[in-house]
Amino acid sequence: MVQTQEPRIRFLKNDTVVAEMWELSNGKLGFYNPESDDYFTLGGGAVDFTDLNLSNVGDIDAAGSTVTVDTLNANELIGSLATNLDAQNNDITNVGTLEAQSVNAVKETRTGDSPILIGSDGRREDFDGSDADTRLDNALAVANEGDTVLLENTTYTQDRSIGVRLKIVGSGSSFNGSSIDSGVMWTLTGFVHIYNITGSGTLVLDGTRAAVVSPSIIDITVKSVDNRIIGGEDVAVTFESGTSGNIVDSQRGGSVTDNGSNTVGDIS
Repeated sequence: MVQTQEPRIRFLKNDTVVAEMWELSNGKLGFYNPESDDYFTLGGGAVDFTDLNLSNVGDIDAAGSTVTVDTLNANELIGSLATNLDAQNNDITNVGTLEAQSVNAVKETRTGDSPILIGSDGRREDFDGSDADTRLDNALAVANEGDTVLLENTTYTQDRSIGVRLKIVGSGSSFNGSSIDSGVMWTLTGFVHIYNITGSGTLVLDGTRAAVVSPSIIDITVKSVDNRIIGGEDVAVTFESGTSGNIVDSQRGGSVTDNGSNTVGDIS
């Protein structure tokens, strides 16, 4: 989903982000579910915010340049959006009952080069710095348990150790997205899930319950137990001696060397 730099509306329930509404580059609206990491679009195309008939709303520029909103009436908003959600312009008849206590909308500003931190408490931050590594380190320094860090589409050139329970998501596509440079090592010492990472560097799993999903090209060395490597492409995985309970599965190409007692699934 190609999207603008900030969401138009963020939906919170009990201070937790449950959905975000984005304006897409094609003029349509898209919704993002941070819990399931899924996207869907409104098949009806762009929506004029003045047609939503919301209460307690500040100034809204329908052209999309400025949105200033305090607290929206959740029932009216959900009632307005619970129709014509199908991508083929068909009404959905099994929506069921939707409930929320309140909906908050926040206007955000994002710099051109910055990782984005999405907090489990609903906050969203960008980070300054002279280069991508500095910006990422600034994000990791303030990340809390359960937060998500969206990486820049760039090559990272510095070693780092990540021990906080985080979800780290690379941008771009396989072989051409967020990457770790040759000779650079990222060590995961905690319950870290990292998605869509590439490059000629090395990931080291030295904790438990870490997960690496959809990596490409990169080398992965596993030194501990109970980790997961899923959906890799041309990845070289090495389980060191004494490791156990780790799983690698659904991998295309690359290699797997198991010097311990681990599970090697589908490698094609």
